[in-house]
Amino acid sequence: MICEILPYNLLITFTFVILKKMSVNFNFVKFLFGLFLLISLPLFLSSCNKEDNTEESCSNFKRINGSVIINGVPLALSEAQMDIEKFDGPVQYTFKISGFTTDCNELLSLKLYIMDVGNILEGTFPIKDVFTAGYYDAQGIFISQKISPTTHSIEDLVSGNVIITSSGNKWHTIDLNAMTKSYENVQLLITHKF
Repeated sequence: MICEILPYNLLITFTFVILKKMSVNFNFVKFLFGLFLLISLPLFLSSCNKEDNTEESCSNFKRINGSVIINGVPLALSEAQMDIEKFDGPVQYTFKISGFTTDCNELLSLKLYIMDVGNILEGTFPIKDVFTAGYYDAQGIFISQKISPTTHSIEDLVSGNVIITSSGNKWHTIDLNAMTKSYENVQLLITHKF
């Protein structure tokens, strides 16, 4: 992406014409013009570098620090969130994890729900469908979105297991191996501060 210089040139020209019409000493105008360039040029050039860095940018999906491996493919992290809802005994943990491909064309997401009674979520949890899941079970959905050609799929996870390890200070490792309702394997591995 090339930086747009035209608005910058118009601003300089406009400033120069205004100062000249004010019948200010021409040497003073040259001094102000030079001072303006000296101060603003480094700022202008640094903003060009940020815009031209296309390796880190992706207009289709937001990016946060970190990465996730889904189905053996390392993806840039788009979302990693853990919500905790407390009821009269059990606690429901909801994980939302999304990552996108390096070409910014596909977003893969996993929503995982675990009902537990402990304060620290850790251990191996069997994955069951929404109708048979209970305490100490996990249930979830796998979402795939593609920009071109446009596709979108949502699949319930019906079997498998998820291993969650807590490293303290909100750091968790999630290692998931599951099967969807349409018999598609889903694997996910992430270590992140939730």
